[in-house]
Amino acid sequence: MAAAMAFLVLAAAAPAEKDVVPNGAFEQGKDGKPDAWQSPDGLCTFWTQAPAGKGRCIKIDTDVLRDEFLARQKEMARTPVPPARPKSPTREPKDDTVAGVEGVSYASDWIEIAPGRSYTLEVDCRTDGGAKTPKVFVKGYFEDPRRPPDLRRRVKYEKYLSCAADEKWRTFSMTCAPTAKTPDVKWVRVIIFAYWPPGTYWFDNVRLTPVAADAPPEPPKKPGKNP
Repeated sequence: MAAAMAFLVLAAAAPAEKDVVPNGAFEQGKDGKPDAWQSPDGLCTFWTQAPAGKGRCIKIDTDVLRDEFLARQKEMARTPVPPARPKSPTREPKDDTVAGVEGVSYASDWIEIAPGRSYTLEVDCRTDGGAKTPKVFVKGYFEDPRRPPDLRRRVKYEKYLSCAADEKWRTFSMTCAPTAKTPDVKWVRVIIFAYWPPGTYWFDNVRLTPVAADAPPEPPKKPGKNP
């Protein structure tokens, strides 16, 4: 009995697992870029005020002509990056939009993970103009020493969360285990991805939290009378 009580006390005192995504709420940043995430392009990706008073978030617009999207990606590689131009109107059936081909992705910085751990991915999402199903990927990377230093990190693990989103903020979640079958994975990136149908998507509160380790078995009970 005493051993069981001691276990319960230790379990209650154990600290909560910590989210490993830096700035997953998108509240910190400067010069138009949230800390620990890639620079928004100002055409399809935006760091902006969230609808319904939720602070700041990431907005993705896939109702953009594909040619304009590709031109903007080339501009993003320049120094300094030129200001984004307003998008042109699109027309039905909108097969020529970025939604119909590449889609739009937005990535976190590298996140170092612990070997042998599972994680719970959570994200808040909503859309404008009806139901849509964006995805949020967890991609795991290992280091390939055969490649040049700046290209050594390569994808070896991938799992995605489908978000059946609509006009209301909702939280979606999944569990992933980046090192279970790929133990040489050392880093992950969380990659938000929106595509078809063309429209506006909003993302906030991205969290990747280690799953609590399995509790040790309770000590065996001493033989006694049946209740």
